[in-house]
Amino acid sequence: MSGVDFDNCSLDEDELQLDDVSIDNSLLILYQAGYLTIKSHNKKLELYELCIPNKEVRNTLDTEMRGISGYDIVER
Repeated sequence: MSGVDFDNCSLDEDELQLDDVSIDNSLLILYQAGYLTIKSHNKKLELYELCIPNKEVRNTLDTEMRGISGYDIVER
């Protein structure tokens, strides 16, 4: 099984400002729903690095991802 690493994903400033969320941008959906939070901001590249905010969210994502796709969340 491949691991999904939500602690090393990023969105650019334009993506974060979108309010019309589509299934094509699952990271934005997870961010707007509170499953991902901003870890850091690179002003030069206008990029936001995202991460899972806590253990409870990590456990929920892990359970849901296994049920949907057979993937595990990468452990930190």
